[in-house]
Amino acid sequence: MSPPVISPNRRQAVQMALGGIAISALPGVTWAAGDVFRATLDRFAGSILRLSPEVATNLGLDNGKYAALKSSLSDLSDKGSSAWAHQVRVMQKTLGAINRAQLAPADQVRYDAVKFSVDRSIEGLSFSYGGGALAGISGGAQPYVISQQNGAVTSVPEFLDSQHQIRTRADADAYLARVSEFARQLDQESTRIRADAVNGVSPPDFIAATTLRMLTGFRALPASQQRLVSSLVLKTTKAGITGSLAERCTSLIEKEVYPALDRQISAFRAATASTPPGAGVQRLPDGDRFYQWALRMGTTTNLDAQEIHRLGIEQNDLIKARMDGLLKSQGMTQGSVGERVQALNKDPRFLFPDTDAGRAELISYLNQCIARIRPKLAEISHLGMKAEVEVKRVP
Repeated sequence: MSPPVISPNRRQAVQMALGGIAISALPGVTWAAGDVFRATLDRFAGSILRLSPEVATNLGLDNGKYAALKSSLSDLSDKGSSAWAHQVRVMQKTLGAINRAQLAPADQVRYDAVKFSVDRSIEGLSFSYGGGALAGISGGAQPYVISQQNGAVTSVPEFLDSQHQIRTRADADAYLARVSEFARQLDQESTRIRADAVNGVSPPDFIAATTLRMLTGFRALPASQQRLVSSLVLKTTKAGITGSLAERCTSLIEKEVYPALDRQISAFRAATASTPPGAGVQRLPDGDRFYQWALRMGTTTNLDAQEIHRLGIEQNDLIKARMDGLLKSQGMTQGSVGERVQALNKDPRFLFPDTDAGRAELISYLNQCIARIRPKLAEISHLGMKAEVEVKRVP
């Protein structure tokens, strides 16, 4: 049975640079003022939201002055990449003009966090693949345009289902606009897939095979049965919105999304027809340096791969030793730790039925676990988590 997951992932360059241009005119000494620094961060945030409409929706900010963002998705074209590159350069220049020492301690932490992401984004611009400027801001490098873990097919339907709120007909129209935008993103990804392949960047065969099955599986489903349609029906029904919205959504999938997906499947097949079997980005152009960049971005340290691996082995040994003691206390003494854990995974006492009812029971159990844990969080953290956490079923 599919595991449940916890659900909480371009405009003109002049618009993105407005914050940096306006603030750079101020005398250098005024950078020390916390309110001015935070106003700078607000400007950064506004520019990033315009580049990432999905983030605006995720944060509940796709309204008011950002209302237009609710009808759009990110620009994945070369133009969009250039806009991101411009944005991070503006941010780096702006941060460079700030006297960090004059900021309050809390603002120094904010400064360091933003500067780290911006600096990693600037470094990412030296690679022709991997997300470039966006990778540092989003906090992760993806060497391939699409895989079984990333790409429009994996993200957009889930995003529209779990994040796009529909309370009015305008919200429903915005949803339909994003379905059309989905088709645009697919074509933009296809362009990047072809360009990367020319430069020797394509996923290894096992990732390519899994990704292709995912794409063709999505394409094989009749448009009317897509979650894009069923989610819209559920949300509009709950909001009391009537009309031919389901038919419009189905038509968009058939006339725009599926043709774009056919083009992507064709481009991906061609790009991965002779892809090598070996895993690891070391086989990609400047792959070792790319890996080190991604490693620093993911760990915030300067440790190299060997050091990280050594730490992982040490941690693994400590965890296995603790697991060994726990398993022995339950009378499980035979076999390696891994073998005993596998035995637990097959023990009927700990399995839920592989049925819809079993999935519902599992999700209910996990949400109950979260409810029990939440009151105890104050004992281990002073962050005061406010956001709700919910386990929900996805395909």
